[in-house]
Amino acid sequence: VGMTYGAQYTCGASGRRVCVDLAWTPHAGHEGAVHELRATALQATSASIPAANAPCDASEGTRLLIRIPVTAASNTWVQPAASVTLDSKDPGNAAVGQRFATSLRCRSNYEPLVEVDSTDAQRGQLTRLQSFYEGGGTWAVDYNFTFTPQRGDEGTTRSMCFRCRDGARSSPGQRVCVDVRTRLCTYTVQAGDTFKSLTRRYQLNTNWLNLWNANPAVTDPDLLLVPGSRVRLGPVYLSRAGDTLSSVSASFSTTVKLLLSVNPALSLLPDDLLPTSTAICLLPCTSPTVV
Repeated sequence: VGMTYGAQYTCGASGRRVCVDLAWTPHAGHEGAVHELRATALQATSASIPAANAPCDASEGTRLLIRIPVTAASNTWVQPAASVTLDSKDPGNAAVGQRFATSLRCRSNYEPLVEVDSTDAQRGQLTRLQSFYEGGGTWAVDYNFTFTPQRGDEGTTRSMCFRCRDGARSSPGQRVCVDVRTRLCTYTVQAGDTFKSLTRRYQLNTNWLNLWNANPAVTDPDLLLVPGSRVRLGPVYLSRAGDTLSSVSASFSTTVKLLLSVNPALSLLPDDLLPTSTAICLLPCTSPTVV
């Protein structure tokens, strides 16, 4: 199983002892079992050890049994303790241009490790912060994960999944996922943004004053918008029975292309017919049926 031993050498004050150093590093597959080492002392035959100082009196002496139990890895999540899922009615916990962050803590009786375990999470940044001994034979490690939604993420829910493992990767570990849903019709202001620049960025065919009307908290539209603040791009319409992308775009004087640009999740629908109560971002319009 990979045990190595060095050359024999005399040891002890009298020189009548022979020592040898043994080394073994358990690997994946060795855990959860007791491994045995059997050694036998034999009569010295090497010319380097005088017969008068032979350490053994017989051709075969005492047999030695060493039992080495290898503990199986035990990996658990501390934070979050379980997967975080969002209700279908939750508008979202992230916005385009705004960094989403979450803390992760993994515990193990080995050196703990956190790994990204989903395609969605590969778009973010996982940073190791610190590891420490908790006592009682367990260690913990802290990580921070960040993700910044971009255009095209509006209305989508992404599962950021991670795996808590031991550093030796001797076991699959435990998997946990955190849902990140990007809000519809919401944009996070960047340095230098104005209502006019947002109108150009979103290719709106309407006057930028409509954006101002959708954001009554902004008192002076001529000033630069505050970086980090959120701007509402327009109202959210809940579809009715029989609605299609074509009928909605016609009702609100827009185009299917523009609707899909800010509602990318709609492109995943099997046909043009919209499920009842589907949330749709409109740029920008007003209607008694919007919320």
